[in-house]
Amino acid sequence: MEKGFSIFDAIKDVPIEYVIGQDIPLRRRGTSYVGACPFHSHANDRKQPSSFSVKPKGFGRYNKGLFRCFACGVKGDVVDYFCQRYGMEAKEAAIQVGLYAGVITQGEATDLLQGKEISPKECKPIYIPEPVLSPLASSEWRDRVYKAFIDACSPLTPKLKEILVKERRVPENQLYKYFVFPVKEEIPVVMSKIQESLQLKDQCELLGVPGFFQDRHGKIVFTYAKGEAIGIAIFDRNYRVSGIQLRYTSAENGRYKFMSSGFANGLKKSPGSLGAVCGFIEDILYPQNSRHNSIAVTEGRFKAEALVQLGFTVVNMHSISNWEPAGKVAREIAGNAKRYVLCYDSEDNSAAWDSAMNLYNQIQDLKPVEFAVWDKKYGKGIDDVVNSGNISRIRRVSPEEYFAMHPLN
Repeated sequence: MEKGFSIFDAIKDVPIEYVIGQDIPLRRRGTSYVGACPFHSHANDRKQPSSFSVKPKGFGRYNKGLFRCFACGVKGDVVDYFCQRYGMEAKEAAIQVGLYAGVITQGEATDLLQGKEISPKECKPIYIPEPVLSPLASSEWRDRVYKAFIDACSPLTPKLKEILVKERRVPENQLYKYFVFPVKEEIPVVMSKIQESLQLKDQCELLGVPGFFQDRHGKIVFTYAKGEAIGIAIFDRNYRVSGIQLRYTSAENGRYKFMSSGFANGLKKSPGSLGAVCGFIEDILYPQNSRHNSIAVTEGRFKAEALVQLGFTVVNMHSISNWEPAGKVAREIAGNAKRYVLCYDSEDNSAAWDSAMNLYNQIQDLKPVEFAVWDKKYGKGIDDVVNSGNISRIRRVSPEEYFAMHPLN
């Protein structure tokens, strides 16, 4: 703090909801915080009065960092709050805000009140901004929103159909799961179609569905593709759309990403707030004509598509790091299945071996476990082997034989 230090400048970035929240109880409601107004009696209010609203800075249409009571009309910024609540002068109120936020110490506050200069000092505020995220919406609502989203998007182009059918060997009767994921310019049109389809009174109803969030201008938007991408509908065990994955046709943006909005958390450098974290997305594929009474567990959508065509019920764990939630799902859907078949890529990768060992230990007490193996010259993933016509090269081995193949053994 230098000579000529201004307490008003020092507190300009202090979150109003943090300071007022230390003075009276507040609870989050959408983009605001609400509570019982400290400026009037609540004798005629409801049992849980919430006429008092605090709007944080940075997000929403009214992003000035203001409070307002819609019952008694009192309003202002954080300095006005202390002026009106405790009859303080503006400087005294600003000093109180600085104390609440830890911008100044009690000794420095006393010096400032006495008109003294305070010596330069590194002082970090004690408040820690909290992420502004939405609670995850119900699986039923996510299913409805995602289906409306898919319907609002463009169908596959001939080029993308060719990639899926000829290169990835996705059966044509399964192409309904795939679509063109929208880019930034298409957001307004897609949002309008979703609102009409779901008959939404307010687009804020979409908050809580991973992928949707409120941008810095107060508009509800969704995560968009940064280049040509195929959208993939992911279904849970009850045939509900549990999430959406993007597969970029160019590796420039990374091949696979999930439609999530946990990054829109209201913190510094965030593009918005009230996003939702998708977490592990349950992905179950059921065969149309089952030829196996086995459950296969693998690590990618197109590997899962190859296995389901062979007659397996498939749990797609998306990534080898998801062995724990995927194993939990595999246990829960086991039913009358005779065995598990674990299908990891054919590669010398210690992380894959660790994942395989952990997954095996998690499920081996429930059903017998086998591993699918092949010579890596026939392909890295099981889909590569199947699609290249080398299915006869795949064999199933016991866990003992599989783990004996560990490169460190």
